[in-house]
Amino acid sequence: MNRDRDLIVMAQRGTLHSQPNLACPEIDRFNATAVGLPYDAPSTGRGLVRAAKACRDRLTAEGNDLTAYNTTENAADFAALRTALGIKRWNVYGYSYGTDLGLTYLRRHPQGVRSLAIDSIVPPQTVSLPWAWDSAQEGINAIFAACEAQPACAARYPHLSRTLTKQVRRLERIP
Repeated sequence: MNRDRDLIVMAQRGTLHSQPNLACPEIDRFNATAVGLPYDAPSTGRGLVRAAKACRDRLTAEGNDLTAYNTTENAADFAALRTALGIKRWNVYGYSYGTDLGLTYLRRHPQGVRSLAIDSIVPPQTVSLPWAWDSAQEGINAIFAACEAQPACAARYPHLSRTLTKQVRRLERIP
């Protein structure tokens, strides 16, 4: 793929090593306690909303302007990076959320785009996280069902769902 092209990867603002780092340990803690809860239960949703609000409240109290962290701003950052690197036009690849970002980038900064490839499209009107959790839950439930359907697996791993939940909760307590 990159025999005669450079591969440029950019960490988006607010992630990992950027300043500010907008990580949300409040949501991480909720996710750790939500293992085994029904995904689509109203009480689970309320817990996630409380965690997101706590994160937002903490980040804004620290002086972070959260309006600067969105797809439009991310697209502008990519345009600024291309210009800073002295690249006249480049090929853009977007995966999952990157498909929405790539399309936004193309709409707002078309002069720098030679081509755009989008893979595993997430429509802009779709909130992708709940869909992703549904897919993960479906896959994990299929593994549980397949084990239960095989006598040898069911005998060796009885109550696999309960065992997984117990092990995740045990890992939460390990420093």
